[in-house]
Amino acid sequence: MEKGTRARRIKRRITCELVINGKRQSGIVLDISVSGMFVQTAASAALNQEVEVHLAATRASPELVVRARVARGRRVPPQLLAAAGGGLGLRVINPPPAYAQLIGEADEAAPSPTAPSPGVATSPARPEPPPAQRRFQVRLQATGSTRSRLLTVESPDAKSARSKACAVVGPGWDVIDVTEAP
Repeated sequence: MEKGTRARRIKRRITCELVINGKRQSGIVLDISVSGMFVQTAASAALNQEVEVHLAATRASPELVVRARVARGRRVPPQLLAAAGGGLGLRVINPPPAYAQLIGEADEAAPSPTAPSPGVATSPARPEPPPAQRRFQVRLQATGSTRSRLLTVESPDAKSARSKACAVVGPGWDVIDVTEAP
């Protein structure tokens, strides 16, 4: 892609965790493209700082870890994060093949397959099915308060359900209990 041209952005809502200077911060990917993504988060990072993005599993793809550099930041007070759209614009560094599948650009981003040698039988590759999604109820409590919330999330396991719930409610909440929903 030429410098100065912007890749087509695709609206997505994927929970994630950012690892910045060894610290984990929750976030939500709001849009994604071949070259980058915008993550709604209260975390801050310096321009050009390298971060690690742990994207939660979706129906179409497994959990994915992507390296990126901070291209831009938009700081807002934590209480206005969702309304004002604060977060980090990230440029992806050497994206793994699963990243292209995640954004639905597999045909554009993946190299074209080479023709098989004559006389060699090939079978079509079967993609590994995504992990089965189960419903979990996650009870959270506001830190230092008696206020609590109950969220229902779909996830392959309880650990992922815990992470998804934390990303949805943001900082200031502690997970009390995770149970599989009936």
